[in-house]
Amino acid sequence: MERQIIEWVNGRILPYENIPFNKEAIEALIAQGELEVLRGVERRASGSYICRRCRNEERYYFETYTCAACGERCTYCVRCFRMGRISSCSKVVRCRAIERGNWPKYEYDWNGTYSYLQQRGADALVRAARENEGHLIYAVCGAGKTEMIFAPIDAYLKEGKQIAVVSPRVDVILELAPRFEKVFRGVPIQVLYGGAEDRGQPFHHAITLATTHQLFHYDEAFDAIFVDEADAFPYTYDIILRRNVEAARKKGAPIHAITATPTKALEREYRENTTIIPSRFHGHPLPLPTFRMLMRYEKALSKGKLPRVVVEWVRAQIDAGLPFLLFFHSIEAMEGVRDFVQRIHPTIEVVHSESAQRKEFVQQLRDGERVGLCTTTILERGVTIPKVQVAVLGAEQPIFTKEALIQIGGRVGRSKDHPTGDFVLFHAGWTRAMKAMEREMKKLNRLHERAKEEAR
Repeated sequence: MERQIIEWVNGRILPYENIPFNKEAIEALIAQGELEVLRGVERRASGSYICRRCRNEERYYFETYTCAACGERCTYCVRCFRMGRISSCSKVVRCRAIERGNWPKYEYDWNGTYSYLQQRGADALVRAARENEGHLIYAVCGAGKTEMIFAPIDAYLKEGKQIAVVSPRVDVILELAPRFEKVFRGVPIQVLYGGAEDRGQPFHHAITLATTHQLFHYDEAFDAIFVDEADAFPYTYDIILRRNVEAARKKGAPIHAITATPTKALEREYRENTTIIPSRFHGHPLPLPTFRMLMRYEKALSKGKLPRVVVEWVRAQIDAGLPFLLFFHSIEAMEGVRDFVQRIHPTIEVVHSESAQRKEFVQQLRDGERVGLCTTTILERGVTIPKVQVAVLGAEQPIFTKEALIQIGGRVGRSKDHPTGDFVLFHAGWTRAMKAMEREMKKLNRLHERAKEEAR
């Protein structure tokens, strides 16, 4: 029983009442020092607070109330309230990660061939793993970033290490899960995101695939963490998420970052440990955008319609038998044209962060059951659809940053058999983001040409 409890809590920090074991056994382990118990919200000598679950320290996110549980004035954390209330009278329990030892034999089932640049990226990560240093892979969309991390993860697993691969976007984790299960046959893998089943006992899982929010539950658990799409919202803007990723690694363990659009902060952090991959895995350059001025498009949207030129673009993709993604700047604008686009073709759907069937709709587009999707920036990254064509309506809107536009354009031409395609920006005026995006993509294509020369 005691061993089971330790393995359940191992590497995690959990509310006392969420540990599904005999309370007397839990108390015995606490008395023995095997488990550590802390106040859920702790007040420091300075008068500031810290939430022991989500590590929030910002006073703005704490509220004081009369607690029904203890009858006293308690302070609780608003920041992680959706996971259940944690307050100053709550107890959380943690167990510093114990060494797992070697994993059972498994089959590393990846027989692909790295391109010249992919090999460079994989080698850099394997070297970083050996030297216990974090590394940034700055690779264009479609460079084969996931394949590049297979080799270092295999190296970690052979040493009995526990690895986490995390992303701010649940769509990315859903895309990664079947690929990891196929490549690392026999490796115990858990997949964690909001609403997913918590299988418990992370001690028994070699690889954890999770959204960054799920690391709220971990404490010095992992020997290495890979952050895929490390620049994505909300991770780069939320210090709590970044703090929790750091807290989830064992002391001194590396955090590797992978993205096509690194922020300046990421570039500074990994200045001496960065590998740039300017080429896609199939050796073709990035498809550059086509800019089409479109004034007063919002007037059409306000009437629940698409502008004529956008309708023509949509019909052209349908007639050519090519799947498409049409990006909008807001959920409201997109929902307003749902009936209109479904009159163009009944299989066109709209997807956004609140869409319960987002995963199913994307898969149906892949399978040819839908001709296209209207979407917000929720599908700007982590989604691969062969032959997909892309357009942005209202590219001058503030939500379409340089990084967002690069990621959106990165959906096009990802397939070896279809390395080109349409990337059209309908806009009502040029923005700095649009110009910066075009400059960046042209720069990467120049680096791509140089890399081709090096490889010869």
